[in-house]
Amino acid sequence: MKPPARPVPSCAEAVPAVRATITTARATGTVFSVDHKDQQADRDVVLKVKPRPFPTLDRTFAEGTKAAFITYVWPLAADVMTLAKWRRVLRKIWLGVLVASFALPATAHDFWVQPDPFWVAAGRPASVSLWVGHGVNRELWDADIAKVTILRSVGPNGTTNQQGSIRQGGVGRMTFTTPGTHVITLETGHTPSELPSIRFNDYVETEGLTLIRAQRQRSRQSDAPGREIYSRRAKALIRVGAGPGSEAPYVTQPMGLRLELVPVQNPYTAAAGQPLGFQVLYEGRPLPGALVKLVNLAADERPVATRISDRRGNVSFSIPRSGDWQLNVVWGEPLSGNPAADFDTTFSSLTFGFDAPPAS
Repeated sequence: MKPPARPVPSCAEAVPAVRATITTARATGTVFSVDHKDQQADRDVVLKVKPRPFPTLDRTFAEGTKAAFITYVWPLAADVMTLAKWRRVLRKIWLGVLVASFALPATAHDFWVQPDPFWVAAGRPASVSLWVGHGVNRELWDADIAKVTILRSVGPNGTTNQQGSIRQGGVGRMTFTTPGTHVITLETGHTPSELPSIRFNDYVETEGLTLIRAQRQRSRQSDAPGREIYSRRAKALIRVGAGPGSEAPYVTQPMGLRLELVPVQNPYTAAAGQPLGFQVLYEGRPLPGALVKLVNLAADERPVATRISDRRGNVSFSIPRSGDWQLNVVWGEPLSGNPAADFDTTFSSLTFGFDAPPAS
């Protein structure tokens, strides 16, 4: 027989209980755990505090919604209340206790296309996958594959539609028959996102979103939740065939993406030791003041280096001719006419790798 449910605590009871939970967790260092995957990574955010005999607090945010459920687990029974019942409690204890007690770390929004390897034999299927996050939060991109609106490759023989080459789960294969450098390009549609002010402001600072920060300050909305729609752009340079291949002028030309990192020279043909230059373009024009990060994909907990693009959108990095590398940039601007969002943000990346030549 199911034991009778103990009454769900009132707000007055919940606040000290949660505060005691966090205090105990911090003091012991062994009963506090956080499972965290960011909305920007198209995953849920799950926060768990588990010291007994205090209650367990589970809160889940579903991407693009305001759905939230809180469970207080008592020794004998659990009571789950819907969002409608918990809204008043959330307002009183979430910011007042949880945010004041600890802030979730800013998480990566990195997204990229990764061939494996970056140098493949002509005519043989190449593994291509989509990744998101970094460090311990790095994982295959498992959002709805229908969000990918453009997937193509550009090579010596022109443009090839690659739509459908990557399956749900972020993995797939592509075959390139012509030796030389090929450019894989990807574009997604928009996804809505809303974050609490403390996390949104941290994200804005981390990604260097100066227009968004200025707009929130001007409108005195810095303490309001951050509402945006975001989309992604990604490019990968894959080398095909054992020989030098044909000239590839398209590698250093824009691919028409809204936000794009364009190599000044082909990384695969640039002289060893020569710094590699890149230009940031936004809607086809040079973008000054953008924060560009260089990431070593073999140790991607944090960027190796960062640069701010100059007035012509240019940045330059010294990159070893070994390993797999990613450049990423984010840009956002105020949005009007959308009742559900205040900003439109675009994420863009460029990946390339200096692998050994393929076996003949």
